[in-house]
Amino acid sequence: MGVSVKTAQLVNIELSQSDIRTLYPPDWAAILEPQWLHLRKTAEVYALYTGESLKCIGIVFSDELPALSPIEAAVQSRFEDYDYLGYLFTPEAERGKGWGTLWMKKLFEKQAYPKLWLSIESKELEYFYGKLGFKPADLKDSVAEEYIMYYE
Repeated sequence: MGVSVKTAQLVNIELSQSDIRTLYPPDWAAILEPQWLHLRKTAEVYALYTGESLKCIGIVFSDELPALSPIEAAVQSRFEDYDYLGYLFTPEAERGKGWGTLWMKKLFEKQAYPKLWLSIESKELEYFYGKLGFKPADLKDSVAEEYIMYYE
């Protein structure tokens, strides 16, 4: 995999609104930041670090969900007893090095989230999540460029 598994730590962190602007791409931050004061009460933010270097970050939403796309809203009821995984992000300089895979594996090791669902906007990400055990949800007659996947 090419990553330093022994030194990488998945840490539950506090995320401020200014952190959102610093850590996430501007388009993601513009969506997440206005909701964050409300969402942070029940969301868990996990960051993968080696030393002081951030390799990957993501958020698990258990009770309150971020604003959903029309497709996410349409399928939400199918995933009522699942936690929602969102805002999984690997900085550009760290991509292709296995950090996202390691972030997911370390999250699974916690055994705190036996059922997860998420939305992806790129069909190419289906392979990434598929190799981690996620399955595509059947979205009958959907033509949107968004895909729902789940893990159980």
